[in-house]
Amino acid sequence: MKKFIVLTLFLALFLTGCSLTGQKQETLKPATRTVDIKNQVFMPSTLSIKKGDTVIWTNQDMVQHSITADKFSSEDLTPGKSYSFTFKKSGTFTYACGIHSDIKGSIIVSE
Repeated sequence: MKKFIVLTLFLALFLTGCSLTGQKQETLKPATRTVDIKNQVFMPSTLSIKKGDTVIWTNQDMVQHSITADKFSSEDLTPGKSYSFTFKKSGTFTYACGIHSDIKGSIIVSE
């Protein structure tokens, strides 16, 4: 009888652990984050995300802009156009507007 109770408790704890693990994985889904280009700046200028997340830059200015970095770059974005990139590696990625080099930003990607 004691073995049955111990086995039942062990099984209950095991199943509870499995269901919690499943819930944790569900909350780690990749996210989509946004950066606006407005008034000649990236908003936000620094963005922290998780590996696997996608960033979408949208030009909300009246002039063309682009996104230029070592690992990614966009075509020229006319007003209202967007560019997206999915970050598959962790690290800090700095970027600038390829047309207006004084407009800069960074994406900090963690595990």
